[in-house]
Amino acid sequence: MWKDFADWHLQKSALQNAANHVYFYEREVWWTAIGHNIGDEENGKGHNFARPVIIVKKFNRNLFYGLPLSTAMKNGKYYYPLTVKGQKQLVLLSHMRDYDAKRLLNRLDVIGEAEYLQLILSIILVIKPGKLS
Repeated sequence: MWKDFADWHLQKSALQNAANHVYFYEREVWWTAIGHNIGDEENGKGHNFARPVIIVKKFNRNLFYGLPLSTAMKNGKYYYPLTVKGQKQLVLLSHMRDYDAKRLLNRLDVIGEAEYLQLILSIILVIKPGKLS
């Protein structure tokens, strides 16, 4: 499938050069400019190339691990169901990556601590399948 990356490169340059800084925390779901990516990597949508991302681990004020969300319902060990703002979504466990805070556009929601711990357990089971010891 042919992809035109020119629009994304313009958007990415604007994000890089923007002077704004946002404050973010673990458990938050943000619209995030994840971009136009290659192969099976998850793509953003719309003119901002964005999709919801849950902040899994904050490393510092600029960098975090995040997981993109999707409204396309699928089953399997690489998907974790989550409700965001009353809408059923799936966390795409196989697409965890690092993001810079410059990609964060606006905050959507914050998930509860119990739900967050279940999500973390699901991530661990994807990374280290089998019985945890």
